[in-house]
Amino acid sequence: MIKQSIVHKVNRDFCYSTNPQIFVIRLITARNDVSAVNYLHKDKYLKSDSNKIISTPMKKVAQDSLFDYYEVQYKNESLSTRYCFEIIADNKRYYYSGYHFYDEVPQLAELFFTMPKRMHEIDSLKDIPWMNQGIVYQIFPDRFNRGTKQTKTNLTDWDKKVPGWMDKFGGTLNGITEKLDYLSELGVNIIYLTPIFKSPSSHKYDTTDYMKIDEDFGSEQDLKALVDNCHAKGMYVILDCVFDHSGSNFAPFKDLLEKGEHSEYADWFHVTHFPISKKMIDNRDFDTFSYYGGMPKLNVDNEKVREYVSKVVHHWMDDYKIDGWRLDVADEVAHSFWVYFRRLVKSIKPDAPIIGEVWYDPSDWLHGDEFDSSMNYPFSNAVNAWIANRDITPSDFINEINFIRGNTNINAYNMLWNLIDSHDSARFLHCTKENKNKLKLAVLIQMTMSGTPMIYYGDEVGMTGGNDPECRRGMVWDKDKQDLALFAYYQKLIALRKDNSCLYSGQLRLEYCDDIANFMVYSKEDKNGKMFVAINNSDEEYIYEPFNGKKDLITDCTISSAVPPYTGFIYR
Repeated sequence: MIKQSIVHKVNRDFCYSTNPQIFVIRLITARNDVSAVNYLHKDKYLKSDSNKIISTPMKKVAQDSLFDYYEVQYKNESLSTRYCFEIIADNKRYYYSGYHFYDEVPQLAELFFTMPKRMHEIDSLKDIPWMNQGIVYQIFPDRFNRGTKQTKTNLTDWDKKVPGWMDKFGGTLNGITEKLDYLSELGVNIIYLTPIFKSPSSHKYDTTDYMKIDEDFGSEQDLKALVDNCHAKGMYVILDCVFDHSGSNFAPFKDLLEKGEHSEYADWFHVTHFPISKKMIDNRDFDTFSYYGGMPKLNVDNEKVREYVSKVVHHWMDDYKIDGWRLDVADEVAHSFWVYFRRLVKSIKPDAPIIGEVWYDPSDWLHGDEFDSSMNYPFSNAVNAWIANRDITPSDFINEINFIRGNTNINAYNMLWNLIDSHDSARFLHCTKENKNKLKLAVLIQMTMSGTPMIYYGDEVGMTGGNDPECRRGMVWDKDKQDLALFAYYQKLIALRKDNSCLYSGQLRLEYCDDIANFMVYSKEDKNGKMFVAINNSDEEYIYEPFNGKKDLITDCTISSAVPPYTGFIYR
C-alpha cells in the first residue's frame, strides 16, 4: 500500500454534514491500491462499556486517473466523535488515525481523529430540490425575443451572423414572457437571465445602476410580470449580477474620476495611486476586470459597498420575488464577502440558490457558507474534449467526472450547473463542425449526469456559432429554420430525466469501455432504480451483444447489437 497516497483531513472537504445529523466522511487512496476501507468510530465523551467502536464500511464512490475516493454517509447521534480508518490492502490491515499509521487500533483516545463538535445546521450545505431536479435555460435577453411591445426602430438586424460589441438586437423581458409556453413545452423550469440592470452595452456586465432595469429590456413592471408568470407555471427566475466590478458609468466611480482622492467613494474601489487617469483601456491606476478600465473592481470589504449590495439584493428579492443569483467572476471576489452575501440572501429566502461563476474546480466555494452551486466548466471541458474533439478517451472522460464527484460536497455536486456551452464560449454544435449527432451525444450525457443541466438558448433547435460574439446571435424563431427533431430529442431526454431520479442523483458506474473504439456504457443507480447509457462516439459501427433485444427509452425502439456511428441509447 502506498501510504503517501492516503489523504484525510478534519475539514469541510473530508468531513461535513448534509444536515444536522447525516455525516459524510471521505478518504482518498491511490487508484486500485486498497481492497476495502472501514470507518471506525465511537462517542468522544461516553465512558460506559457500551461505548464500543462501531465499524462502518466505506463505499468507493468515484475513481479518477490517480485516486480512489471512499465515502460513508451515516446518522451521527454523538455530540462529538473520535474515529479512524481500517484500510485493507496486500492482505493486511492498516489503521490510519490522527494522521499516523498503526498495526492495530490505537488504545489512546488522543491518537484518533476527532470531530470538534456535532455538526450544526448553519454549517451544512442544504439540498435545494427544485435545483437538483430542475432544467436551467440560459437567456441572453437582448438576443432572445423582441416581443410585441418592442417599438424601437434603430435595432440591429435580428439575423446578423456576427454581432458587434455594442449591437442592440432589441430583445426584451416582455419578449421572454411571451415565450414561456415554448420553454414550458421544452421542459424547462429554471430561467437564468444574463444581466438586465442598466448598462450601456448589450451584454450588461458593465453595470451603471444595480437598482434599475435597463430601458433596452423594458420596465420594472415587465420584470414583475415575467416573474409572476414564471411562478404561475412552476418556473423559477435566476438573475445574473456582477459584484466583482461595476461599469465606468456607475455613479460612485464617476464621482471618483471627477473628485479623485477627495471623493466620498474613493475607498469603494481599489485605487493604486492618485491622480487617476481617465483612460479606459489598459489602465493601471485602479484595479479592473482584466485590464479594461471600463470595469473597475469594487472594494467589497468596504462597509458602504456592502450596505449598497444589501439594498440591491433586498430590492430585487423583496419587491420582485426573484428566486436566486448567478454571480459573475465569482472567484476574483473575497471569500469573506461571499460569506456575507450568503447570509444576506438566505435571510430573505432560505432556498434561494447562489451560483458562482468559476471556470475550474469550484469546491473551495461549496462548503455551505458561500455558494450552493457553480457553473460546471470542468464538466463542459470534459464533454467537449471527448465528444466534440476526441482528444480524450471515454475512460478519461469518466475519470474527469469522477474527479468532480470525489472532490465536491455531495449536495453541491447534485446542483452543479452542467453546461456544454454558454454566452462565453463557442456553441457546442460549432465545436463539432456542425455534427448534430455529436451534439445529441453531448446532450444525452448532460441529461443523464448528476447535477443540473443548463441549456443555452437556441441549442435545442440547432443554433450554431463560434466564440463571442458569434455565440450570441439572435434566437431562431422561424420554424422552417429550426431543427424540430432536435427539439423533440431534448424534450424526450428532459422527460426521462424528470421521471427517473437515478439520472439526476444516482451513483455513476462505468459498466463497459472500449477506448480504442470510443464506445462506452455507464449506469446510474439509486434506491428507485437503475438505468444504462450507451454512447458510440465513433464514425464506425460498434458490435455490443448485450444490447440485442433491449429497448431504447429515447426512441422506444428495440436495439440491435450493431450500434450505428455517433449514436446513444438509454435502457434498463
